[in-house]
Amino acid sequence: MSNCPTCKEPCDSIRSVVRQGKILTGCDRCLAQQTQKGDSAAFYRRAQQVQYRKDLVQPNQTSYAKAYPEDFRKRYGDEAYRRLG
Repeated sequence: MSNCPTCKEPCDSIRSVVRQGKILTGCDRCLAQQTQKGDSAAFYRRAQQVQYRKDLVQPNQTSYAKAYPEDFRKRYGDEAYRRLG
């Protein structure tokens, strides 16, 4: 058994629910018998893509110049940075 992250009580299982665009995590008592949404994993992925957008940019993409200007200048030079930045 583990403790619920919301109510800190011992519980058998912890689940996540997407409600009004927010992820709620807790036990059955905390979530008041809400049904689990099937798209909570996809919601986590989308939320992480927004949160870590800068880390997901690859050096061959044009948005890399805005995300990492110093590294872009080292790799491609000032002229390329002026064109894309």
